[in-house]
Amino acid sequence: MKPDRRMLISAGVVTAIVVGGVSVATTASAGRLEQAVKEQADQARAKEAQKKTAPAPTRQPVAPAVEETGTLPEELVDVLPDVVERHLSVDPGATADHWTTERLQGAEPMPMPQVSISVVTPSD
Repeated sequence: MKPDRRMLISAGVVTAIVVGGVSVATTASAGRLEQAVKEQADQARAKEAQKKTAPAPTRQPVAPAVEETGTLPEELVDVLPDVVERHLSVDPGATADHWTTERLQGAEPMPMPQVSISVVTPSD
């Protein structure tokens, strides 16, 4: 097949479009990168300036937050049907006491779950 004039012109136009698109994308991403670097530098300078001018915070004891919802757990079942709640009677400290160094060294990992897929096809 011998390329004719129209094919060469078409190939040239496609090449120009692709090269133009690549150059626009490269320029846009480079500009965004420069802008991001400048923004990070500005933020770092602002943090440094804030550290220099701000007095050291004083530590004061804070009372733990207590949230009073006013709803009973039975009422929450209707509101949040997908939430599962279980109260554990085991002391967390007992778990830590159970796992001694010797037991940790002899511990075996849980077996990996096995998944099997059965494809049912209609038989003739």
